[in-house]
Amino acid sequence: MAAMLHLLHHALVPVSPPAKSILITPSWPPPGADPRYHWIEGESAGPLGRLPDRLFEHLFRRQLVAELGRDVDEPGFAGVIRLVELLAVERGVGDGASGVSAASLRVLEALFPDWPPLSARHMVPEQLRRGVEARAGRKGLLYWFEVLFARPFPVFAGRLNSWVTWWAAQWLMGPCTLDDLSPEDLAAAPSELYGGQGAQVLVHRCRFLEEAGCASVCVNACKMPTQAFFNEEMGVPMRMVPDYETLECRFKFGLPPSLEDEEEARAVACFSACPAKGALRGSPTRCAMVGSTGAGISGNAQAPAVPCSVGPSAAGPSCETMCETDS
Repeated sequence: MAAMLHLLHHALVPVSPPAKSILITPSWPPPGADPRYHWIEGESAGPLGRLPDRLFEHLFRRQLVAELGRDVDEPGFAGVIRLVELLAVERGVGDGASGVSAASLRVLEALFPDWPPLSARHMVPEQLRRGVEARAGRKGLLYWFEVLFARPFPVFAGRLNSWVTWWAAQWLMGPCTLDDLSPEDLAAAPSELYGGQGAQVLVHRCRFLEEAGCASVCVNACKMPTQAFFNEEMGVPMRMVPDYETLECRFKFGLPPSLEDEEEARAVACFSACPAKGALRGSPTRCAMVGSTGAGISGNAQAPAVPCSVGPSAAGPSCETMCETDS
């Protein structure tokens, strides 16, 4: 591992980036992060309590280990973040941003059972399952959710997923509340959402982003695969909107990802709190780990090349492992 990081470090050309590429963040977490929502290991808990939180963390970590083929020594949430960082480095070296997102999506899919099996679809009238893809490898539970809930009852499916996310994932994301979609969101929605009540999960201070300290990890190991999971695997439109200055994140159920949203997520500048101070850049400036094409967007639209974006992480690799120069 040390040799790989050393090689990546020396593959970079030290170039001073333009001032506008630095997001002024004098400390990490950023000053805009609300201290009321800081997650305290061993004390904070989601709606179900600390025991279920530990169970969910164990299951998630087990799938990360299965994807990587090995575990790390760090216990608790720090170990989870370390595994995610290793996933970003190892899958990103060979396959770039798309490889990181694909591996992260496999981890999410592995958390769900392959039941009822896809073969049982022939027992259901064709008009109910028309348009729902029964591709090889798709988990049965996710396929049937789209057939029985997401297609016939899209508003209910969105609110249900919003509630389950709030209910079961705060150990990963930090404190959340259920909120309504804004009038602007409703205007952009592809179908009637009946006011968008309870269709948004507001993450007040993302624990995952705060611990990773890296927007590349946020985009490729969380935002893109999570959007792909809901939009493509469950058939539920969902757009994630992170805020790197406050560590807030919004899960907007009922809204599919848009090209503009992906461009904005990828265009975040390097944190001035980064250990390398944004100096490890190539020319033209681009973060290869962030990538240029968003998951969950139809068509072949390309987002512009963007700067590296990382912050310090106590658990693992820094900016030096996440960025490389363009050839």
